[in-house]
Amino acid sequence: MEESSKARQLIAEHEARAGERTAWDTRWQRVQEWFTPHRAHVMDRQDPPGNVYRSRIHDTKGISSANVLAQGHMSYITPMNEQWFAFAPSVRESGSEQHKSWFKECTEVAIRMLSQSNFYTVINSVFRDRSTLGTGCLFLNKGKSKPLNFQYVEIGTYTVAEDEDGVVNTLSRELEYTVMQAADKFGKDQLGAKLRSVYEQAMAGDSRELTSKYRFIHVVQPNREHDPGKLDSRAYLSHYICCTDEQVVEEGGFYEFPFLVTRYERWGNHPWGFSPAYNAMPNVLSANFMKKILKLLGETAALPRVLELADQKHNVDMRAGGRTVVSEKAAAMGFPREWGTGGSFQAGQFLIEQEHEQIEMFFHVPLFQMFAQLQKQMTATEVAARESEKLLMFAPSFVQFVSDMEPLMQRMFSLLLREDYFPPAPEGLARETGEEGLVALDTPVIEYQSKLALAIKQLETMGLDRVMQRAAMIAQYDPGVLDNFDFDGMVRDMARNEGFPERWLVKLEEMEQLREQRAQAQQQAEQMAQMGQAAEAVGKAGIDPAQAIQAML
Repeated sequence: MEESSKARQLIAEHEARAGERTAWDTRWQRVQEWFTPHRAHVMDRQDPPGNVYRSRIHDTKGISSANVLAQGHMSYITPMNEQWFAFAPSVRESGSEQHKSWFKECTEVAIRMLSQSNFYTVINSVFRDRSTLGTGCLFLNKGKSKPLNFQYVEIGTYTVAEDEDGVVNTLSRELEYTVMQAADKFGKDQLGAKLRSVYEQAMAGDSRELTSKYRFIHVVQPNREHDPGKLDSRAYLSHYICCTDEQVVEEGGFYEFPFLVTRYERWGNHPWGFSPAYNAMPNVLSANFMKKILKLLGETAALPRVLELADQKHNVDMRAGGRTVVSEKAAAMGFPREWGTGGSFQAGQFLIEQEHEQIEMFFHVPLFQMFAQLQKQMTATEVAARESEKLLMFAPSFVQFVSDMEPLMQRMFSLLLREDYFPPAPEGLARETGEEGLVALDTPVIEYQSKLALAIKQLETMGLDRVMQRAAMIAQYDPGVLDNFDFDGMVRDMARNEGFPERWLVKLEEMEQLREQRAQAQQQAEQMAQMGQAAEAVGKAGIDPAQAIQAML
């Protein structure tokens, strides 16, 4: 296919998906106006966002609740100061302790690389979109100076498509570059005739077009001719298209899908997500209306309306400490007097509090502020049980995140592996692919160790504690009951569940050697004790101890 024909086809496919997204654009604009007004420009990206919409917001509970949920994602799913995931061997290799140890070391490297990258800055924006708009997106590629570079992809600038399993495998995003930026990124020779002419004019001293933005589309889609057994075969094709010239300016590919597209919840068969903001919108609008009324009521109480006689016009002193002189007739009639100030502030405040409570429930605010709301001292067991109970309410969204996050975690692992940031793989982990010089590793399993995942695992540990307490009671009468338990495996799994660094665990081979050495030392000590006792006995019997010991040896 000719380059121009391919470019026009890719542009047409993008525009078709963008057309299907139009209804969502309207929803997203509406949500942003009330929950993230500083970013409300889905429908018009030329105007500075926020100013118009802030002027009509009187109640900010929707904004604050959305912030709590977004920050709760950071604290409960990807906390910066904790190990929130771990690589583990596939099911086929799960029995190898050596393989587990290697993947654990790889996890520690990946955690360190994430902290040195811009991941936590970018994922915060993604979580904000996920919490309010229902869908968040980022792009992961190799950086120029660091192995991992993340880019936030703004809602309304990209389209997506899914495979038959509901996994996003196609994404096209709209980009804008100046002619100089395009030349630096793609090379001036790759630009089409129109942009190349603008570039040449700029280089000749004409600066009129230097600030003009030109539209590009980046399309990533499955490679239908991908051969996993070939080193240079990419699973996904990548095309950058200049819309001005309708020309492909860069063509390449990726071994893994380079985007994270995370949905808060699935909305039927649509690829876009559903967020708590859609449920909370009626409550937000109601609370905002009531807050506006209460503001008016407060202003009226502070500066009340005054009913006065016609001849009192301009004679009523409304200043603080002011004095107004009235006639006996006016005084008898009760003029001037306050008028139209009979609203109930308490009733309005009660209605607002009800709306606030419902908004907070939609955004799981009680969950993420739970520890701050505790009114009594609780034991660790009680806290774990209460936390797990509340976290289970958030579990469906977490499960969706795990599903959406899987391709990105696999790509991060592969990028670091290809760049030799991981230690050498142990023997037996890599396997031949059939092509000379090419080996492959099975896709690792991603085990999440965030507060949500650890809370669930804590229930498992609590169950183990209860079983061991009962077993210890039975063992007083029948010690053989303890033979049912693999204590080494239990202790090592508990340590890993708690995020225990692998380097602090003695490898099984070393542990077995230590036990053998300890057993040998104990056996030698017992032999020496026996020989000492025997020597003492034969000495008492009148036999030479040295001859007796020599005979025993």
